[in-house]
Amino acid sequence: MRQLLVFLIILVVAFFVVGEWRGVYLGLAGQTPMITYKVDHTAEVARTVRNGDHLPLNVSGEVRRGTVRILVLFDRPQSFQTSAAAIPQRVVYDMSYSQGQRIALSEVVVEGTGNYLVRIEFQDATGNFRVRVPPNSSL
Repeated sequence: MRQLLVFLIILVVAFFVVGEWRGVYLGLAGQTPMITYKVDHTAEVARTVRNGDHLPLNVSGEVRRGTVRILVLFDRPQSFQTSAAAIPQRVVYDMSYSQGQRIALSEVVVEGTGNYLVRIEFQDATGNFRVRVPPNSSL
């Protein structure tokens, strides 16, 4: 038991030192909560919409430090089956949040069938965030 306690103390000290030096990012966007501590990082979630024309998007959390920018990018590859022309990647949603602001984003991005990329850019950010998008199998 003593060895486990010493190990946990060493782990906490190492986590604190690394967190203060480089920052910490834990989690997977779109699957688990994202925990950030003084970090510069970009998290992305990609979805392909085939059976509809929209992507529901929910982002929640509170920015305790730094800034968080949420972008949604859309593109559509060329289709020889439907003779649809390609649409190059473009930004269809862009919002920034700074220290002290609460993120309670609930949007439906309507751009048609194609590829959606949700990008969350953390700049010296601290907080606990969650991104919810439907799985590819339901789109």
